[in-house]
Amino acid sequence: GLRPFCFFVIAHAIMLAGADFPPPAGFLWITLSIAVVAVIQWFYTAWLLTRLARTRTFFPTVGMFALLGGVLTFLFAAFRGALNAQLLPLFIIDGIVFAVYGMIYWGLNYLLVRKQKKNGNFD
Repeated sequence: GLRPFCFFVIAHAIMLAGADFPPPAGFLWITLSIAVVAVIQWFYTAWLLTRLARTRTFFPTVGMFALLGGVLTFLFAAFRGALNAQLLPLFIIDGIVFAVYGMIYWGLNYLLVRKQKKNGNFD
């Protein structure tokens, strides 16, 4: 859909704005991370929007994004052969960053559902 594509383009533009020019070879990992998050978020949004108005979804959403951050860090480190104990702080930081992103993601979708429900456009 359009939302994952927009997320990918905007997130990628933000990351490119902070990168050296030309971007280093490691920027590929950033691009892959954004693409993975966009695809997972696309599937997750369908699940979330159907349940957001009726059930508690905040902690599952934040937990899912925190876990996603840790898993992506682990997979990319493992793929590069760089798994070691020194990466533990990176796993924690990525988990926290992704959890904060999950809070923002949940909050924006919650506001969307509330507005739609208020206008009578949502179950």
